[in-house]
Amino acid sequence: MKGDIGKQVLEKIERERVRPYSKWRFVFRRSVMWGLFVLSLILGSLASGVMIFQLTHADWDLCHHLHMGYVTFLFHVLPYFWLAFLVGFTAFAYFYFRRTERGYRYPTVWLISGSVFLSLIGGGIAYKVDLAERLEVILRSNVSIYCRMQEMRSRIWVAPEKGLLAGEIVDVQSANKIRLKDFKGHTWQIELKDTLWRGRLKATKGLKIKVIGRMEGRNVFVAKEIRPWQGHGWRRFFRHGSGPGRGRCGRPDGKSPGRWGHEQK
Repeated sequence: MKGDIGKQVLEKIERERVRPYSKWRFVFRRSVMWGLFVLSLILGSLASGVMIFQLTHADWDLCHHLHMGYVTFLFHVLPYFWLAFLVGFTAFAYFYFRRTERGYRYPTVWLISGSVFLSLIGGGIAYKVDLAERLEVILRSNVSIYCRMQEMRSRIWVAPEKGLLAGEIVDVQSANKIRLKDFKGHTWQIELKDTLWRGRLKATKGLKIKVIGRMEGRNVFVAKEIRPWQGHGWRRFFRHGSGPGRGRCGRPDGKSPGRWGHEQK
């Protein structure tokens, strides 16, 4: 009986001209699966690195201005764009590792948790070596849709009734007065009375800034503190000449960020 089955199998192989795959085909497939798995982890690490960078520079001291708890504030500043990328690349990492020669042995929860953990570790390294910051600068400077998404996240700063304002300086009237167009299109007269300028900023037309202070009448705002729009660590990137020559999120004339890129003190 067994002999008959074996004979039938051999006859079918000869009839259908079945040929075995070469060893190199399996080696190539395995290499591709491992390569795609590693690539997914690298991209997930970059996504988590930019998330860490954005959350680190999210102006957490605004919580008391907005009367928010830290958890509520987190939901306002959480970089959902990069969170979606992290989830996506984690799914890819799981998918490709599962198709390696031993991937089937591990529980799904372990694989997903391990992929997220490795991406966060890689993201921490990317943040430490300023790779995440460089990626953020490049995207802001060259991808207009990304720039608009980030500015939408920063609308939390346009809350004059709560002492917060952000926008672009459209006119320097005197040493004590400037005009600012906020990100909702409203124009404000900013009174500079013993104002603290962070990051070595100077009142310059076209400069994007964040202002902490108080409203005094219609479209009048007294500035207590002025911060650079882009936050803390951007000067290091441009100081070494690695930054792009023009920025979509920076000055409207497309010039290098210059003063507004200085870090806070």
